[in-house]
Amino acid sequence: MSISRPVRLEQGQGSEQEAIETILYDRLPHNRVQCTICQRRCVLSEDQRGYCGTRVNREGHVYSLIYERVSTIMVSPIEKDPLFHYYPASDWLFLGDPGCNFQCPGCQNWDVAHLDLSQVPPTPIGVLEKAREIGLEEGLEYVYLGNVHGHAYENTYCPRCGNLLIRRDGFRGLGKWHCSWQV
Repeated sequence: MSISRPVRLEQGQGSEQEAIETILYDRLPHNRVQCTICQRRCVLSEDQRGYCGTRVNREGHVYSLIYERVSTIMVSPIEKDPLFHYYPASDWLFLGDPGCNFQCPGCQNWDVAHLDLSQVPPTPIGVLEKAREIGLEEGLEYVYLGNVHGHAYENTYCPRCGNLLIRRDGFRGLGKWHCSWQV
């Protein structure tokens, strides 16, 4: 399946929301779909949202409602996250989006994970560019804006020689290249 361009989905009462068709779903009979992005495998009828609240079935296709929406940007200790074996005692730049498929008791991120998506505006491209700039200034090497279709920074380049390493088109990786530098 190819990735489509962002579309405007009517939300009722004349309001619209930008969304993008996803690739992680299976089409079912009677315009139903099964979302396969997580272990819940939600089966969605027309206009129904998944458990996470971030996916919706429109005419037998699943659309992501969190396209271009960042709810959290922060520098986080690596040990706090599932990357704790990767460069212990270092920090990483965390960008989180709204929506969650869990209901953990005592969740410290409940207010962010379960936002009303109609209240979350698209993250301005300038904010994402600034986050990229900060990451590079702080020493991150493989920084890209991978979900900003057509942006100059959507691809991954070698920080040493500048060669293209991963070419992207929106959410889809179009190829991987290698350079002479040992990563």
